[in-house]
Amino acid sequence: MKLRNFTPHEVVLLLADGTELRFPTEGSARVAVLPEQPETIEGLPVLPPVQYGEVSGLPEPEQGTMVIASLVVALALGGSRDDLLIPATDPANVVRDPDGKIVGVRAFRRG
Repeated sequence: MKLRNFTPHEVVLLLADGTELRFPTEGSARVAVLPEQPETIEGLPVLPPVQYGEVSGLPEPEQGTMVIASLVVALALGGSRDDLLIPATDPANVVRDPDGKIVGVRAFRRG
């Protein structure tokens, strides 16, 4: 299986045996956000929930290839593609350095 990374940064997968698999970015898939009208609540500007538009910068599905993308891209596509992997950044799967910076993930999630 081939993996291609379309997040804006390198993704590092840290396996249980200590192996690091690095996936350099090949581009950055983006999601358009639809225009919104803010409201005011007691003088505070408040935007409605985000409405996602079209996804750009993602390659067409390819046999034998999985695509690493952001959670936002996966949410915008609404489960319409079965070739997406999302870096698992929940506390149980993210690895941080002593300063708290994310240095890798232990797993991917299906997008």
